[in-house]
Amino acid sequence: MNDSAPVTWASALFSDLVSWPSPPLAQSLLRTAGNRALRRLWNDLKLVQPQPSIVTHDGWLQLDLTPFNRAAVSLLGTDRFLPWVAKDDDPAGLSLRDRWRVFRGKRRFMGYLREIEENGSRTQEALQKWWGNVRAAEWTQAYLLQVMEEVEAKTAQGLAMLWAADWGLSWLAGRAASLAPAPLDLEGGQLMEALHAVANGTWGLDTFLEVHGHRAANEFDLSQPRWREDPTPLQPILQMYRELGNLPSLPGEVSHSGDAARLIISLQRLRLQARATLGRVADAVRTWALAAAQEGVADGRLSSPNDVFLLEVEELKQLLTGEWNTSRRAEIRSLLERRRQAVPFPGGLPNMTPTAGWPASPGQATGPARLLTALEDCIRVRPGDVLVLPSADPVWGLLIPWASGVIVESGMPFSAAAALARAWHIPCVVQVPGIRGTVEDGRPIAVDGSTGAVSYPAR
Repeated sequence: MNDSAPVTWASALFSDLVSWPSPPLAQSLLRTAGNRALRRLWNDLKLVQPQPSIVTHDGWLQLDLTPFNRAAVSLLGTDRFLPWVAKDDDPAGLSLRDRWRVFRGKRRFMGYLREIEENGSRTQEALQKWWGNVRAAEWTQAYLLQVMEEVEAKTAQGLAMLWAADWGLSWLAGRAASLAPAPLDLEGGQLMEALHAVANGTWGLDTFLEVHGHRAANEFDLSQPRWREDPTPLQPILQMYRELGNLPSLPGEVSHSGDAARLIISLQRLRLQARATLGRVADAVRTWALAAAQEGVADGRLSSPNDVFLLEVEELKQLLTGEWNTSRRAEIRSLLERRRQAVPFPGGLPNMTPTAGWPASPGQATGPARLLTALEDCIRVRPGDVLVLPSADPVWGLLIPWASGVIVESGMPFSAAAALARAWHIPCVVQVPGIRGTVEDGRPIAVDGSTGAVSYPAR
């Protein structure tokens, strides 16, 4: 990955959670919980200080990658032998002393990744249990205060699990881009099967919502209703599934040998499970925030429940505990109005080349570009299209089996959409900022998932 472009890398790091600048509640939660998650990773691994610091700039979450580079050196002893650490073969041509350093670095590195794998499963189970308790709880004032204290810690746990897997996979990126878990073992694949069952009448919509109703197209935009609140956004996908018929056949699985290959598959699965778990945490946060807003609406501090998403986390705590009482009603509503006017609209990152990105699934494909911005656009998708997506969110993965290629404006190579592209052997390039502003819908476009290149063939 390109460490010389920290803003690009940082936007990709967060793109599975927020595809564009979002209101203050989500931004502040991810900023504070993200810094807490990084502090936890740095302390657990005894890495060199300082740790990275997440900041908000022009509505985007950003961080400096320099501490990550220093951390790699401290973990392995040197960055000179990093390419050998990810290989199964012996480092030919090195002195006996250097061979020993590679062996020691590899052992420490692989031990770190296995620790991520073991701890991640336990963390995921604990977060899912917490989410279930939050959904089933009676929302008393006392319970609101309890959840208020837990929200940041739970978000930080999920982020630490997600980013630890990302970090390990980034070091193994050369091999990870060509390996994928079985798609139907992943939540994105299960979501795809479940929606197809609704489309063909095997499942009822109510049954689907019992399992997947906590989701939304952009789950950490906390102002966005979950599907169980408003299932309307699902209708275009269901219409597309009915028109296109059965899911395309899944290519045969390729067996992967070697300890490193098995670890890559496991880390990718863990990474996608962590992302799914964070979606449940976001659902709990939205539920908590709307419950906390009721008193503010009743006494006029808030004009509507959705105003709560314009508050930062600490401000919402002050509203709930009474520090922001009714004597400050006019001040609070004035602040909310200024923020309502200032919330940026969705859009890609500026000043980036739209002709190259990060390879995420190998192979080459050419086809008509299908520019997608909202789920309503999916009814225009036809087999053989090259999908141009705003993010690698799991919801966009629902369209991939019919595509000939995939280009993602902002996303990581290990995200749900990229993993599903690898599983269906469909070329995919991610992190191509500005691509949706330059592509003409229907124009032929070529994608090379092995090199990350995007080009525009002559008509």
